[in-house]
Amino acid sequence: ASAESGGSDKDWNMAWQEALELPASGKGSGNRWERLAKLSADFKATAENYTRVIVMERTLPVEQKTVKPLPGAKQAGLAGGEKYLVAGIYIKFLIDHKKIYGSEEHAGKIGNHELRGANVLFSASAALAAHDAA
Repeated sequence: ASAESGGSDKDWNMAWQEALELPASGKGSGNRWERLAKLSADFKATAENYTRVIVMERTLPVEQKTVKPLPGAKQAGLAGGEKYLVAGIYIKFLIDHKKIYGSEEHAGKIGNHELRGANVLFSASAALAAHDAA
């Protein structure tokens, strides 16, 4: 797995979509729920490993970091801290590096709102899909 930001070793979304197409029941990796559970566990472990490195190296100069933030032009905005793309996972390290929010705590709260919004969108999408399937 590439530790450089920008590396994209796995298309997590494609793997998720493929798992959703599997039959709901069956044996082994042909079972939708088993595949989704394994994929979720793999994603969580990968994200935790890279996030741990990013946090441990947060005080190092960029050139000494194992996982480097995306270059300025690819940061996708000024707010929200440093952004990374590693192993196909987009990671935002929520810091107030541009002094927009007034504190690290406020930057974290903004990130929490973004995550809650993404969860609501995912839930609505799942409910719509279940409704369409009925």
